Amino acid sequence: MKQLVVGILTLSLSGLGALPPTGAAEACSTFLLSGAQGPVFGKSYDWHDAGGMMVANRRGVTKRAFILSPKDKPLTWTSRYASVTFNQYGWEFPNGGLNEAGLAVEIMWLDGSRYPATDSRGAVTELQWIQYNLDRFPTVAAMVAHAPTIRVSPIYGRVHYLA
Repeated sequence: MKQLVVGILTLSLSGLGALPPTGAAEACSTFLLSGAQGPVFGKSYDWHDAGGMMVANRRGVTKRAFILSPKDKPLTWTSRYASVTFNQYGWEFPNGGLNEAGLAVEIMWLDGSRYPATDSRGAVTELQWIQYNLDRFPTVAAMVAHAPTIRVSPIYGRVHYLA
């Protein structure tokens, strides 16, 4: 995982010098390319809040979703995989990350996003959905197979994801 994280950071930082200066933007782009030595995953994160932190998340930690609606059932889980995440809004609320099995998940804004109505499934926030998947799954296929069993209960954003 260390080599992949360094590779992603190097790719992200090396491209900064080639970008022309721009004005304020509230958009982001995420991509996945096929590279000679494996997939290349990257993101530009243009947002009004520039602060953030890199967080190392341990495996074996029991967690509970932060849910605002009293009608929702907060999901609880124990992390199976360690991960590194980029967080702007606090611990356990990542905007993206990578786990030790190689699963990467990133968030992007999408005004057209719609969330399921409240039901009996356990719920997580739109940012905790990223942490939950990084904590629990080694592959995109495993994450997608499990996705219908949980629900996003949004706090703020209309988002979509790339894994």
